[in-house]
Amino acid sequence: MIAMNIGFIGFGSMARMIIRGLIEYAKVDPGSIYVTRKNKDRLSEINSIFKDIHVVNTCREIMENAQMVFLCAKPAEIRDILLEIAPYMTGDTRIVSIAGSVSIANIQSVIKGKITKYIPTITSETGWGVSLVCHNDQISGDDAACFESLISHFSKVRYVKEEDFSLATELTSCMPGFIASIFDNLTSSALRHTTSFDINTINSLVLDTLFATAKLLVESGMSFDEVVERVATKGGITREGVTVFDAALPRVFDMMFDATLEKRRITEEIINKDYHSV
Repeated sequence: MIAMNIGFIGFGSMARMIIRGLIEYAKVDPGSIYVTRKNKDRLSEINSIFKDIHVVNTCREIMENAQMVFLCAKPAEIRDILLEIAPYMTGDTRIVSIAGSVSIANIQSVIKGKITKYIPTITSETGWGVSLVCHNDQISGDDAACFESLISHFSKVRYVKEEDFSLATELTSCMPGFIASIFDNLTSSALRHTTSFDINTINSLVLDTLFATAKLLVESGMSFDEVVERVATKGGITREGVTVFDAALPRVFDMMFDATLEKRRITEEIINKDYHSV
């Protein structure tokens, strides 16, 4: 059991996932968790989801009670939160930011102390998924190990250099949305090619096969190419589909990465301007 209180500033989808992971998988005592959110009219909703955690009104109360503080607000809101909590930072306080567009350098321009950048994924609701982590130079080896051990109960922790976070985030935190979109389009196409199956039947067939394929890849150690070669034999029906994918998908995915990475660059540029005015 971790011997510290944990605070959350912000209570969106990712904060809920992390809190659930801490309680259900890491076995953190709900009574050691403190939460506040920007919309005070909705504070009561928090205890309807996690009844035994502490819901407080201000960021100051979070800082006075918690030693590890997760910043789970929108990137554009982080600077104001940092300015608000700066007077209450102590040498024991650890700040964990999940705002991917806010660099550690930006955070350090407002507050001094132990800072971790953490990109979670919605798939950790199942106890799986990849968490991206990096730390500033105030985080000791023991501090890093403590945090990484904590979140490893509901995710696979990958240490990534901050300059590599953009692409790594697309491949982990964003990827469930990309995968869901791909298969949403695939199942919609399948529906247009049948008069027998409804969409629920199609979704069930695809989901079971998707799960089994992922399991095969993980447990066997086979590569994507090896699975293709096993299934798409020369001259066969599967090979016809793979040929279409090979012709069309590289450009689609290049366009996707071009669009998302450019959006990320523009967002970070706007965020950086805010911190230069501090």
